[in-house]
Amino acid sequence: MRYGHSLSRIDFADHRLFFTNGAEVEYDVLVGADGIYSSVRSHLLSHLGIDNTLKYLGVVAVLGLTDLSRAT
Repeated sequence: MRYGHSLSRIDFADHRLFFTNGAEVEYDVLVGADGIYSSVRSHLLSHLGIDNTLKYLGVVAVLGLTDLSRAT
């Protein structure tokens, strides 16, 4: 995890990330958990030639929380 870094480029052949601050990082696994406007997803889909335009599909996520401290 890199705080304070903004992704500028992914080299998929050499497994390297390049950031706008000049930092470079080699990766084994890349997890794009950077939100709805994910730069990781954008780079990956662009690399694969897939349109990255967000589209509303009529699906809404709902979250439910349960207190399990009293569960038997």
